[in-house]
Amino acid sequence: MLNPSFAQDETKLIVVDRAASPSSIAALKNTDMIKIMFIDSTQALSLNKTNNVNAKMLRAFTTSFRYASDAKWYAYDKKDKWFLALFNNNGRKYQALYKKDGYLEYAISEGSENDLSKADKKIIKSGYYDYTITGAIEMLTETTASWTLNLQKGNEVIILYLFEGSYEELAQYKIAAQDQKKDLAQKN
Repeated sequence: MLNPSFAQDETKLIVVDRAASPSSIAALKNTDMIKIMFIDSTQALSLNKTNNVNAKMLRAFTTSFRYASDAKWYAYDKKDKWFLALFNNNGRKYQALYKKDGYLEYAISEGSENDLSKADKKIIKSGYYDYTITGAIEMLTETTASWTLNLQKGNEVIILYLFEGSYEELAQYKIAAQDQKKDLAQKN
């Protein structure tokens, strides 16, 4: 299960899709000051689906995600203090964790280079013009939006954290030829 308290941690958060190559995950696990969270909507299968969503949460949810559809709510803990919403918004799948009072702890969505703003793309391409953005995870809180990006050139992979118009390189590694072929096969 996800840990609702990670947002207060000063450690950088990297979100990794469970389908990522094993060498990618191994490289990230050996990096200091990085917390890895795996996203997978099947996590919700172990939670209890609920209709016990109060007006504060719904108001906060519809304010933050006005184009949301197909929302499914899950009680995240037995005391009904946290609720997980899985939904679609503008063609992307999201998961969001809300407190009972309507506070958005986080929302996470997988995206692509096309989901980045022109300004963000320009910032990334100015420093990494010969790399391809192969993965993008957006993380939203009540007050911030950030991206964790996978950049790749051949067998070189760089993980960048993009926040408020600047970026920080979190990890850099090389992937084995077999993992590179696997990554390419998954994209096609």
